[in-house]
Amino acid sequence: MKCFLLTDAGRIDRAKAAIVDAIAALPESRQTATTLIAFGAERAKKNDLAGGAELMAPVAAAFPGVAEIQADYGNLLTRLGRKREADAALDRALAAAPNDERTARTRAVAAMLLRDYPRARGAYDALFRAKRSANDQFASAAAAYGVDPKGAVEVMRSLAVPAAGADPGMSDLANLYALAGTAGAGSTAAMSLARRLVGSQQLVIAIPVLDRAAKADPKNAEAKKLLAEVYEGLGAPGLAK
Repeated sequence: MKCFLLTDAGRIDRAKAAIVDAIAALPESRQTATTLIAFGAERAKKNDLAGGAELMAPVAAAFPGVAEIQADYGNLLTRLGRKREADAALDRALAAAPNDERTARTRAVAAMLLRDYPRARGAYDALFRAKRSANDQFASAAAAYGVDPKGAVEVMRSLAVPAAGADPGMSDLANLYALAGTAGAGSTAAMSLARRLVGSQQLVIAIPVLDRAAKADPKNAEAKKLLAEVYEGLGAPGLAK
């Protein structure tokens, strides 16, 4: 009750101390871990990401081998832009549960949010090998666009070839990515693709398109505006900078 009241009131230092006391007093179990990590999640729901991370930190330190704890902590650190710490937490999560889809997906999305495209591509490739989902295969190709738009053209063209049972919308999108890569990251084709992705709420795979467009033309105000909208929609507004 004390942890809840202090968390709800935003008394972060005192709430953190109460959580530390609870860790020492309660049995060392997964239930204890999930109960205590929830206080940090509550602060995050109130858009207090920094306070949430403070409350999650002692729980994550006390339970380094509980995958969901490390994944939740890593996800929050990602949203704060604390890349090195986020990567470490997500690596611990994956080491603790190498076959857990939620953990692997959290790591993949986090890498895309942080615009670490090589890491994102590797994470989505691992998901594709395990689950054979066309969405993960496409996300990997989108991350490849983030690494090198022109270099991703052939990958996208291969995904544009219609396959039995495939989503025709995905084939269409692959063609648009290939057109954008061919025309150039700052091209009209790239911005048209970005608008479509944002409009259809495909926010994660819109990041590399908008990021590369903004880098190709630092005066591209629309790319920066759309990128800010994407990160706002994904609950990480600070990462748009």
